[in-house]
Amino acid sequence: AITDHHAITPLTGLRDPDALLVLPGAELHPGNPYGGTTYHFICLGLREQIDAKRAAHPQEVIDAVNAQGGLVFLAHPYWCRHALSDLAPLRNYAGVEVYNHNCHCDGRADSTATWDEMLNRAGLTPAIACDDCHDAATAAIDTFGAWTWIRIPALTQEAVLGALRSGHCYASCGPEIKKIEVRDALSDKKRPAGGPAKTHKVRVTTSKA
Repeated sequence: AITDHHAITPLTGLRDPDALLVLPGAELHPGNPYGGTTYHFICLGLREQIDAKRAAHPQEVIDAVNAQGGLVFLAHPYWCRHALSDLAPLRNYAGVEVYNHNCHCDGRADSTATWDEMLNRAGLTPAIACDDCHDAATAAIDTFGAWTWIRIPALTQEAVLGALRSGHCYASCGPEIKKIEVRDALSDKKRPAGGPAKTHKVRVTTSKA
């Protein structure tokens, strides 16, 4: 996806359905009424420009993107220094950018702690990872460091957005998940009285980093 700040980049000439799919989008920065810094929203699947700076509330921007059939991810919250109080009031976003490779230059690439708080408060919150390369001059340090794996039946915009919307994706800085196994950790005979009804073991097999 190309997500320039505040504007949708025309994709004429970039569409090659047999090799490369480029999603239209923008990074929008609505104001923050909750005391923190300005929000950064990764907006995918946009068809029309949205002037986020004129929005009375950040939720208006999320709703406007959703109305176009697009998705909003809360971008690099750790880099933005956002607390849970900044994020908890927002609704109907698709997920959170848990790792931003460009932000590693400032030592604030990893938003795992923020994501963990969101999972505890809001439940299932899909996560993505991005390079966020800004220009050719920085390409040597902020490209090919993070990406998002998705499970799709076909290489189409609808399939990609659907997978991201439903959480059929995961963030990575290299490894590819090959297999996930979920098993009961304790048999009924070994489960302690008064203990949890179910205890599971999760085994994840990945490629090498």
